This record gives sequence, C-alpha cells and structure tokens, in this order.
Amino acid sequence: MALPDLEVDDTPENYFRKVKDILHSHPSWNIKRYITLSLFNFSKLLMFLDLDPQRWPGASIASNELVKRFFQGVDQPGAGSSSFLGELTIDAIQDIHAHFPLIDDADSSQHSALIDAIEGKNLVIEGPPGSGKSQTITNLIAAALMQGKKVLFVAEKLAALEVVRRRLDNAGLGNFCLELHSHKSQKSKVLEDLKIRIENSGKHPNPVDLDNTIRRYEELKDQLQAHAEAINKQWKDTGRTIHEILSASVRFQQSVTVTADNLLPEKYETSQLTPYFVDKVRDTVTSFISVYKKVAAQLKEDGTIQNHPWYGVNDTNLQHFDTAKVTSALQGWQEALEELEDALQAINQHLGIPGYTAVGEAEGLSRDIRSLPELRGDEFLESVPNLKGKDLTLTEDYLSEYKNILLIYEQLGRQVRDDFLGDLGRLNRLKPLTAELVRITQARHGSLATTPSLSLHELMRYQKSVTGFVAKLNGISELITEIGQQLGDDFNCSRSGLSNLQFIISITYKLPASTLRLRDDLFDNDELNEFLPALNKELQALQNTANMVDPIFKLDGLPEHQVLSDLVQTYKSSGLFKWFQGEWRNSRKQLLSLLKDPKQKIDFVEQLVILTDYSQQKKTLVSNTNYWRVLGDNFRGDSTDIQPLIDLREWYRAIRSKFGIGFGANVRIGEALLQMSAATARGVAHLVEQGIAEKLDSLLKTYDDIAGCFPQAPGFNDQSELLIGDKSPMARLEKLLQTSLGCYEELLKVNDIDLRQVQQIVERAHALQERCQAFSASDIDSRLFDGVLQLAVGPGLEASENHGRALRTCKWARHVNGTLDTPGLSSAVEILKQPDSVRRLVKLGQELDDKLNSQRLRLEAFTGLTNLDIHEWKAVSGDIISEMISHNRFALDHGVWLSNWCDYIRYRESCSQDGFGRLIRSVERQLLPVDQLQDAYLLTVNEMLSREIIRSEPSLASFTGMTHEELQKQFAKYDHKLKKLQRQKIASIICQNPVPKGRSGGKASERSDLGLIAAEVGKKTRHIPIRQLAARAGDALVALNPCFMMGPMSVAQYLQPGSIHFDLVVMDEASQMKPEDALGAIARGTQLVVVGDPKQLPPTSFFDKAVADEDDDDLTGVEESESILEAASVLFDMRRLRWHY
Repeated sequence: MALPDLEVDDTPENYFRKVKDILHSHPSWNIKRYITLSLFNFSKLLMFLDLDPQRWPGASIASNELVKRFFQGVDQPGAGSSSFLGELTIDAIQDIHAHFPLIDDADSSQHSALIDAIEGKNLVIEGPPGSGKSQTITNLIAAALMQGKKVLFVAEKLAALEVVRRRLDNAGLGNFCLELHSHKSQKSKVLEDLKIRIENSGKHPNPVDLDNTIRRYEELKDQLQAHAEAINKQWKDTGRTIHEILSASVRFQQSVTVTADNLLPEKYETSQLTPYFVDKVRDTVTSFISVYKKVAAQLKEDGTIQNHPWYGVNDTNLQHFDTAKVTSALQGWQEALEELEDALQAINQHLGIPGYTAVGEAEGLSRDIRSLPELRGDEFLESVPNLKGKDLTLTEDYLSEYKNILLIYEQLGRQVRDDFLGDLGRLNRLKPLTAELVRITQARHGSLATTPSLSLHELMRYQKSVTGFVAKLNGISELITEIGQQLGDDFNCSRSGLSNLQFIISITYKLPASTLRLRDDLFDNDELNEFLPALNKELQALQNTANMVDPIFKLDGLPEHQVLSDLVQTYKSSGLFKWFQGEWRNSRKQLLSLLKDPKQKIDFVEQLVILTDYSQQKKTLVSNTNYWRVLGDNFRGDSTDIQPLIDLREWYRAIRSKFGIGFGANVRIGEALLQMSAATARGVAHLVEQGIAEKLDSLLKTYDDIAGCFPQAPGFNDQSELLIGDKSPMARLEKLLQTSLGCYEELLKVNDIDLRQVQQIVERAHALQERCQAFSASDIDSRLFDGVLQLAVGPGLEASENHGRALRTCKWARHVNGTLDTPGLSSAVEILKQPDSVRRLVKLGQELDDKLNSQRLRLEAFTGLTNLDIHEWKAVSGDIISEMISHNRFALDHGVWLSNWCDYIRYRESCSQDGFGRLIRSVERQLLPVDQLQDAYLLTVNEMLSREIIRSEPSLASFTGMTHEELQKQFAKYDHKLKKLQRQKIASIICQNPVPKGRSGGKASERSDLGLIAAEVGKKTRHIPIRQLAARAGDALVALNPCFMMGPMSVAQYLQPGSIHFDLVVMDEASQMKPEDALGAIARGTQLVVVGDPKQLPPTSFFDKAVADEDDDDLTGVEESESILEAASVLFDMRRLRWHY
C-alpha cells in the first residue's frame, strides 16, 4: 500500500482523512492519532537538493552524458564488460613523456590506466590495498593538469583526500589544488592557500634540461629493455627461456665438482636438445648410475671401476656364452707375455744391468739393438768409453782435418812446384807481394769481389807497357823542358804536364799564323761570347740581301741610305702625270744609273724595295757603336772578316778554360801561351810535323791504361807526380811487377791463371801451414787412443789405415752414445770391448723381437674379439709385464664377471652415442663422483645451450652483473631526475594559465574573479562565504587551482549547480560512496574515473528506510548498486592495478 503524498498546505487532519480513504480495502486497519518528537539529521539535505533538476540552470542534470549513462545503461560494444583491459605496451607509445608524464613511480598497469584517462576514457580502476591507487590518482591529476584540464577529485573520507594532497605537495604541485572537503573547511585556510598561490605565480620556470634527460632516459631504458627481452625469450625448441637456461647452467655448476669444459662433448649439435631428447637421455643416465654401482660393488673394498678385471673390454655385442672364447684368447696373450718376460730377462743378464720390465721398454730395446751398426772387428772398442760428448766431436773433427790436409796437399801439388810445397815457408814469403798486386789492381771505390782479376799473361803485358812508357818518356823529356823554357815556365814529366803540353801543341798548331797576329787583350773579353755570334748573324743576313741585289745594281756607288730611300719613295709615289714632274724624272734617272744593265727586264719597284732593305741593313750594321767599342779596328762594317775573330775568341776561351785566370802555375802557362812569340809558334808547328803530338798522345794513352789497371798504385792518384826517376810511380810499379812475375815463374807449374787465383794459392798454402801445425799439436791420439793412430801429414802421403778404423770407431761411439733411446742401454753397450759380446747382444735382440711379435699377435686377437681399449685395460697394471700378467690372471679367475661388465658397457655406449661419453669417462676416471652424474648431465645440456646462446646473442656475451647493476643505477637516477623535471614542467605550464581578472573596483558586491579573490585575500575579517566566493570567482579559482579536492557533501555545499564545470572527475574510495551521493559531483564533469577496492564492504544502509512502492524490475542499475564503484563497473572500461608494495 502506498501512502498519499504530503502536500505543502495539508493539515494533519486533512492528511489523516486521505489515509482513511485508502483503508476501505483493509477493514481491519485503523488510524491511531499520536505524534513522535525526535532529532532528525538534515546534513545531506543539500546533497538531496543538489539533485533537483530545477536547481540546475539551462540544461537539466539529467542531460549530463555521464548521468545519462548511469540511468540509461550501455550502448557501445565492449563498454561495461566484466573483464579488464589488457595492459598497454608502454615503451612503444610515442612521445609518452610529453603526453603522459609521471611525477611519481608507476608500473605498467598504473601507467596504462593513466593513459586511458588522459585519452578521455571513462574508466573504473580497481586495486586491493597497497596496489598504488593513491599514487595512480596523483599521476593522473598531474598529467591532466599538464593537458590544461580542470580536475575535480572527490573522496568520501578526508584521509583518502589528504594522501593524494600530500603526494602532490611533495611533488611541488599542491599549491595548484584547492582543498574543500567538507562544510567545516575554514575560510582562513582556503584564503591563505590562495594567497600563497598568487604570490608564487611566475616562480615556476620551464626546465631547460628536460629534453636531454628524456633522451638519456630512453637510451638507458632501451638498453635495459633489450636485455630483458633477450633474456626472457624462449630459446628455439627447448621450451625454456634464455634466463632459465643460463640460470640452470650456473646452478648445476655449483653442485658439480668438475668444470663444464671437462664434460662437454667435443662435437655436438644443440638442435637435438629437444625436451624429449633431454628426458630420454636423462633416463639412460639414471639407468647407467644404477648399473655402475652394481658393477663397482663386485670389487667390494676398492669400488674404483678401473680396477674391474674386465675394464677395457668394449664390445657391446658380447654375450654370456662368449665367455669361454674370450678367456681362451686372453690365455693365449698371457702365455706370450710370459715368454716375452723370459727373453727380456736374458738381455738383462747379458748386459749386467738391473733390467727392463715393461713392454714399451722391450720394444725400444729391440728397436735399438736392431739399429746397431755392423762391426768389422778392427774397431778400437777399448776407446769407445772415451768417445763421448765434446771429445767425440773433437775426434771426428780431428779425423776430418787429417783427410782435408791431405786433400789440400794433393790440390796444391797440381799448381805449385814440389820444392815450394815441401817448404811452405818459402811459399808464404810471396804473400805480401801478391797482396800488394791485388790491392793496387782493386778499383778505387769497388771491392775485390767486383774487380776483374788480371791474368799472369796480362801482368806480363803491363810490365812491358810500363818499361816502354819509361823509355819513351826519357826520350822526350829534354824536349819537354825546352818547350817549357820557350813558354817562360817549366813543364815537368807528370801526367798533368804531359796533358798541358799536349793541349798547348794542339791549340797552337790549330790557329793559323795570320790569325795569331790578331791577338789582342780585347779577345779576352767574355762579352764577345754574345757579340760575335750576333755580328756574324747580321753579316750573314746582309750578305744574303747583297747576293739578291748585286746582279742588278752597282752596290759600290750607292748613295747614302736616306737619299736612296727618298729617291725610291718619290719614284713610287707619283701618279698618272709623273712624266710631267721634274722631281720624278730626276729620281728615275738617278735610280736607273744604279743598274748594271738598264736593258734587263726586272720588276724595278720590287728590286728597289730590296735595295732599300740592303741599304738599311748596312746602315744599321755600320752605325752599331757596340761593335766598334768591343772590337775596335777589327770591326770594318760590312767588310769585317768575322771568322778569324771567332776563331781567335775560341782560342782565348779554350786557354782560359784549361789554365784559368788569376794565380798559380797553370795560370802562368796560360798567360805565356797567350803571349807566345811567332817564333815559338813556328817551333811548335815544326814539332807537330815531326810527330810530337802522336808521341804525347801515345804516352798519355799508355799512362791511362796502366793507371786504369793499377788504380791503387802509389803516385797514380796524383796527376802532378813525376813519372821519371828511380822513385817515380812508374819505376816502383815496374820493379814490383818484375819481382812478382819472377817469383811466380819460379813457384808455379802453370801460368794460365789470374792474380786472384795466385793469391788464393798463397793464402791456402799459408792456411795449410797453420793447420798442419795445429794438427801436429793435437792430443787426440795420445789422450783418447793411447797413441796408436800415428797419423802423419805432408805432400805425397796417402790416408793411413788407422784413419778408417778410427772413423768406424767414432761411428759406433756416436750411435751408442747418441742414437739409442732406451735408458741405460748406451752405458751398458759401450763397455762391451769384444766384438763377440756385441754379436751375442744382437742375437738376443732378435729373439726378443720374435717374442714381441708373438705377444703383439696374441694381443691383436684378444683385442679384435673384445674391442679392447688397451689403455683402459692397463689402467691398473700399466706397461709392466709382470703386472699385466697378474691383471690377466685376475680376469681369468673372474670370467663370470664378464657378463655383468657387458651390461655396463652397453649403458655406457648408449650414453656415448647420445653425445655424453665424456661424462661417463669422467666418472670412470674418478674425476666426477657418480652421485653427481645426474646434475653433471643437466649441467652439460644447459652449458651447451648457454654457449650457443652466447655465440648467437653478442649482447649477452658482453653482459656482466656489475655493468648491468651500474646501468640500473644510472636509469634510476635519470628516472628520478625525469620525475622531478616533469613536476617542474607541469608547474610551469599551470602558472602560464590565463587568470580572468574580473572586476576589482566599485562596490564590493560587484567584484568578481581575480579582483574578488585579491580583495578577500587582503581582508583580515568579514570574508564572504566560500560558496559565494566560488560562485562569483569560479573561473579565476579554477585557473589558479585547476584541481578541486572535495567530498561529495562539500561539492553540493560550495559549488552551485552549473557554476563550474570540470573536464575530469576522479573519485577515490568509490566502494564507500553511495551512487546518490556521487551523482552531484559526476554531473559537474565531462569525464569520470572511479577508483576503489571492490573487496571493501559497501556503505551501510542499515538505517535507511526502504519504501517498496515500485517493482524491482523497474529499478535502474544505479538504484540497485550499493556503491558508485559497483554502478560504474558495469558501465565503463575497467583496469586493475597489480603492483603491491
């Protein structure tokens, strides 16, 4: 039953009558008149009134899009789904720092929620306690403020609001928030905050380092992210991530005492390491461990697998019925070993040494005995102990020297006469003469190796040349002296004197006597070098022109050049009436008179032009004063005879070039030559006619030939050295050649050799003398052979028989002491002084060789039957024959164990075929405890994969924990710096918001916006109510404080409907807020973000009065919901925070 509405003008009695009217259908119901007095709570009256559509100016509250969503439901697909949105790939978002900045820490779920909200989505954010809801709200408010949005932050509880306010204060953004949580907010506190906000305007500059910080932040983030992506991706077909593989490798290495390097297969393919393969091999390894322990247990006290009697047998195909066959083959090998031991013992007894016991020693002993040289029987075996080391080498050198000395004697005997060969001292006296000849024939800047050597025949020829030169020079020496006297200077018989004399005779004879008479100092002038060629050129040109006109004109009677030029010009310039001009006729007459034959037919004008050129050339030549100045009377114009002048100048220049100018003997010769009398010149010409020039030329050529052959001979380097007299260079050379050649003729059997060969013969003879003396002084024979060798050297001797015996003894000693590898054998053999003892040793060696071959064949038979690894079989016994016999006997005594051993090697082979044979060998060699084999196998698998990963991922190869930790520290530093700079940037942007100035003058009731706020801030008392301040200065308030922090009740109390509209409404602790309490705040915004924990209990409705006047089917979702969080969850997209602190 629904009670009637209570109208405003109803009295109690009127209302009771209305109730009584509707009770007719309920006869048993009565109306009782009584009244209850009580205290009622009207604190939410304003919130109730705030929802009245009539109180909202313009459009109704119901027209708000957010409010309509709550009452009309969801229309767009996907919105209001019960599932949560997937997290965004934060690092892939472009310009995230510019559009979605963070001022506090945030994980990807929080940042994703922030991005959705900034992009304008209506959103529900859920998160349990400690998941960062307040932190997310702080970042969201800051990002929205940077976008220029007005934010209304609503929380039911003051504590929730203060948490966010405190975070914003810490970030330096608290001054941009206006806190009005309830009706109890103090006006003084609000105005004080506004005053501080106004005073701080302009004090938040834009940070200058933000872009660089972002760039460095992104670089570090990319490096960290790249590593994270690389380490967490799945590796190929393993089914595991790289991080899991690398971690497993490190973990198993810690539980295994052997390093992975000693366990990895030598060759492996990681492609086969699939999960199936790894599990299959692990099962095989497990079975191997079990069998290994069973086989090792057979040995009881010593459980080492190498001590098993059948260790080394590797044929996996052997069966239990093969035991008899295997033991039979082993018995055969055993008998061969016993025979070998006896043969070895026989050799030990013969040599009288402790003995050789191993198979390897027996093989080496057999090999060494076979290598012994065969003895003739005449060797000096008693001297063998002396022939060791250095003494053996000295003896071999001694014997070689003996042979070489005899060979040298034989070779020298073919070239040197016998009397000299028997007395090498005489031969040595030729050494200085030969050395001097070689020296003086050596090129001045060459070496002996590059200088051609003279033959003895050539030396004889040069001896004759030197003798002839001296004789010829003595024959003309008086004449040379006389010529020098005629020239006023002394000419000597030196190379330079002869050359000067040759030059004087040549140059004097070449100049004609007529030209010689023209000598004058003016020809000693270098200017003539230019003038004479120039004059000659002009004379030649003039002569060429004269040759052209001389057949036509009379050149001897030519008028002066100017007169001739005027006549020709007059003759050429007259016109048609020239015959009437007397001047022309006169010029014609005079010009015709110059012709040799007036009747000859010529181009008269053309020839006159040539004649004028001739006249001009002649005038130019004659009028050149330089020619007169330089040549004087020798210049006669066009009649100058130029060739004698040129010859005379060349004569002067040649003399100066030869003898120079100034001072010195040569200069005096040149001066004397220039002043030479005609008589002297005639005398020189006479000498030339008598052949003096040819004699001088022959002497000089002979001298140069001799000097070229003996360039280092004394005196030949000095051109002024006299060439006559007993002490002259020629005389000394003549004496040296005569003496040397005389000795060579006496010494040598042959003369068809050169000087260098002679020197070699002399030097070899000298060296031979020294070697004979050293050989005779040697103590090799007396000290090492007791003086029995008696080796003598000399000409004509042949090698002694003892020389061959000694060589064979050294060969035996060299082999015994240097070639035998068996330890102790050399010492044992060298004391065998009788050939029979050596032959006995050789025979025993042959018997040993036979036993070794028998043992080898028996072992090969056993090996072929069992696939034996001989090294494993000898793991305990080694190579000692007696130990091997004991080991074989142990195996023969335990033949029944062979079957168990075959089971073991089959499992071992299976592991090896799978590539893990090194693991098994490490266990068998006691390097790896069998209990660690399982972990070692997993270590090997993960290590193989790890190494492949490192090769394929270079960035991981260079990764170190220390470097990565430092990178994280750097990133954290820049992350902190970036948040700080983002706070500064947001504060700077908000400070730049334009604040409406409003009205500041006039009546107080007319003030608005910044003018009103400034006035209220400046007052001490009588402040207007906050609701009135918000109504009159709302635009300025949101410009100064774009974030309002309020409770649901304070929204209705301080914000008149429609006065301030917010871009974003954020509600915290939404699970504690009833839908009807939140609608007033929601209606004041364009976008809504609801934050809360759905696990918290909803607000209590215990004292609410339920009026069931409508059916439940007609209720809207918002009416059914207990909290605004529940109501929004079915309408908007949802995100869940997952970061728990």
